[in-house]
Amino acid sequence: MMQVLWSPEHSTAAYADAFEMFGDAADFLREEIRALVQLGCEYVQIDAPQLAILVDESVRQAFRERGIAPEPVLGDGIEIINSVIDVPGRSTDFICAAVIARVTGWRRAAMRRSRRRSSASAARRALRRTCWIR
Repeated sequence: MMQVLWSPEHSTAAYADAFEMFGDAADFLREEIRALVQLGCEYVQIDAPQLAILVDESVRQAFRERGIAPEPVLGDGIEIINSVIDVPGRSTDFICAAVIARVTGWRRAAMRRSRRRSSASAARRALRRTCWIR
């Protein structure tokens, strides 16, 4: 979900609440996935770490402070993810994975190192990868 982009100070000029913004983001992602499916993509990964961290009361409080009720995030968040992958025309081989693991500091550092590798190496890795949505 897009909760990190929600600002009670700025976002309310365009959206009545965060979930309205999440719905628009879901519409955008659904169209992206539809285009990827039409190109033959058979695997999409959606990263949703906020679903895993909601067990922490300090995180729930941070959501509240930003004007997002944490209680519906889990249920509505799962429904939004399911709606995003509901794409007509996808093959029976199509797989969508939702990753709820939080990226830790060591993993971020490894990802930064990986980005600094040569462009040829990056191109080879990109060819081996499937579609990632974050």
